[in-house]
Amino acid sequence: MESDVASSIDTIGIYDGFHTPRWSVFQSLFHTAQIAPNGKIYISCGNSIDYYHVINEPDKKGDSCHFVQRGLRLPSQSLGVPSFPNYRLGKLAASECDTITSLRKEAEARGENTENISQPLQQQM
Repeated sequence: MESDVASSIDTIGIYDGFHTPRWSVFQSLFHTAQIAPNGKIYISCGNSIDYYHVINEPDKKGDSCHFVQRGLRLPSQSLGVPSFPNYRLGKLAASECDTITSLRKEAEARGENTENISQPLQQQM
């Protein structure tokens, strides 16, 4: 992990001028980023466009991270990215608000599969 964040900044992509064919006014800009359960980072375009940009290997530096503009085609337009809770954090010691762990235990007690709790979009990812 970089100790000096400012010195670790690197450009991995530059807007390529793409406009959606349906509505030429909408550009595929870089807007909101979110890490998904599969470890990739998805970046919305910030308008009604049906693509996300993808950082396939976010732990690698520079071009090695395999950034792809419009790397994921969505089934419909999107204004942003979904909010994925970080299920890998585990239980927070001495917290009465640990709903992720307690809900998982309740679901497992009912015999439900909890390996892949996510939003439907994950199937596309």
